Amino acid sequence: MEKFTGKVWVLGDDIDTDIIIPTEYLALKTIDDMKQYGFCPLRPELAGQIQKGDIIVAGKNFGCGSSREQAPEIIKALGVQCVIAKSFARIFFRNSINNGLLLIEQPDLHDHIKEGDTVTVVMNGHVDYDGKQVIVCGIVTKSKLMNTRTGKQMIFADLEDMYGSAELVVFPKLLEQFSSLLAPESIIKVSGKVNIKEGEKAKILVNDVQKISKQEKIYIRMPKDKFNLEDRVIEAVKNLPQECKGNVPVYLYFDGTNKLKVIGRAFWLTSEKNVIEKLETMFGKENVKVK
Repeated sequence: MEKFTGKVWVLGDDIDTDIIIPTEYLALKTIDDMKQYGFCPLRPELAGQIQKGDIIVAGKNFGCGSSREQAPEIIKALGVQCVIAKSFARIFFRNSINNGLLLIEQPDLHDHIKEGDTVTVVMNGHVDYDGKQVIVCGIVTKSKLMNTRTGKQMIFADLEDMYGSAELVVFPKLLEQFSSLLAPESIIKVSGKVNIKEGEKAKILVNDVQKISKQEKIYIRMPKDKFNLEDRVIEAVKNLPQECKGNVPVYLYFDGTNKLKVIGRAFWLTSEKNVIEKLETMFGKENVKVK
């Protein structure tokens, strides 16, 4: 099966066609004349840095804006092998197919990869990424023992924070060391390598797990009629003054369900009286608990 590996250039959300090739350069005679100005409103140096065989990884809605056919032609002329994004604008997607530019939709890669990393693309749309070492904190929402082909046991666990979730993979040789730390509702710090494959949840291949002390927890109750305000609640906690930040994990509890969601480690709080009073003022005294 044909595959290729390329160096990654990382771009954000809503990269429109006027960023890919600005209007003022469309009057140039050829695509080769235009390509030196590719992405210049965003990163003037990028067109000169991209090498043949490189790969662009982007966020949502790549190729939005006007329906200029030159946009995918410019990317292809720069030597880019493919663009991997969370989503593509419809017309850009069609124009890319017409011009032979390979596009792959992948919802997780952009959140984990760093510029300069490499990914391997198999021509059926399969993407493999073995990332560098990462450290993440979160709450274990699910944990399951599985048997390998040789009969040894390993653990698959889901780790969730305010930004999303990833699957933890603990191989047999580390199982005994870390299994007790991976029970549901455990708050842990994990280090390992990111592994992403097309159509699968991002995985972290674990090499270390540490328990985060949790003598206290702050719970913010989300009433059923307020579930749609989850993002606003998280943003409000994030925007609390720096002196409110601390080592006490903050959970959202979704009333009437078993769902708990821990807010990212950088936004944990202290349990000082003035901090709890701020939360009670923001969300209602009946909706804030410290346990």
